[in-house]
Amino acid sequence: MPGRGLAPDGRQVPIALPDLGSDPGELAGAAARLWSGPRPKRIPLLPPLVRPEDLPAPGQDPEPGVPIGIDELELAPVYLDLEGADPHFLILGDSESGKTTLLRSWMAGLQARRDASRAMFLVVDYRRTLLDACRPEQLRAYGGAAPAASAAVRELAQGIVERLPPANLSPDAIAARSWWTGPDLYVVVDDYDLVASPAGNPLLPLVELLAQGRDLGLHLVLARRVGGMARSGFEPVLARLRELHSPGLIPSGDPTEGPLLGLHRAAPQPPGRGLLVRRRRPPVLIQTVSATRDPG
Repeated sequence: MPGRGLAPDGRQVPIALPDLGSDPGELAGAAARLWSGPRPKRIPLLPPLVRPEDLPAPGQDPEPGVPIGIDELELAPVYLDLEGADPHFLILGDSESGKTTLLRSWMAGLQARRDASRAMFLVVDYRRTLLDACRPEQLRAYGGAAPAASAAVRELAQGIVERLPPANLSPDAIAARSWWTGPDLYVVVDDYDLVASPAGNPLLPLVELLAQGRDLGLHLVLARRVGGMARSGFEPVLARLRELHSPGLIPSGDPTEGPLLGLHRAAPQPPGRGLLVRRRRPPVLIQTVSATRDPG
């Protein structure tokens, strides 16, 4: 009921009704002036806009990875580190929720921190939204249509297989990833709902390699709309990423599509805002960066 709440021990607590004969704003100000006890902390609010200059620049990062936004708990930068325990990442949101902007921002941030000797990109982008998101020297291949994407992914998968550890390799060598050299390979897919069609899916050669992505230097960053997710539950690539408990961001979307990452559903959100879901950490709402810093 209005004016009634629950105490921590479960008892109902009626809230006193103040004398509102005067202006409520004046009443609140007077109460604040007269109160001499401890004051509650201000509730942090996410800004409606996060600009590239609001995040640490390359070389000033307090933790590994690329800053992609600000979280609502500490209003601190949030980092996406695919070279750690979780090599893949999902972005599941509807149109105009900020998926492509986040992809472009993260790619620019990674290129500013990793040159071609450490990071190369294979971009699958049927709508051509990421045409200029990658430096030429760091673009391994660009798949703007199914034939080009299929050929590029098949070639990459064949090269990745050569990175599989030999049978006699020691556990220390496997942990150090010392049996192969070369850059990490980032497969970036925008509008995955257009890529995985009834006619075929060019990413299928990667399915069996995803579980070993960290050891092989293989990373899949995939964005798709929420609409239709309930029907795509058994699609092989998405199913494999979910089995691996890959982290992801859930921007604005339709909650009736059901759970997307773990038990978490989409919800209406402002552009660029979403729920970041990671293993071993509580989910947190973040505001992603709204533009792309030039990678230099």
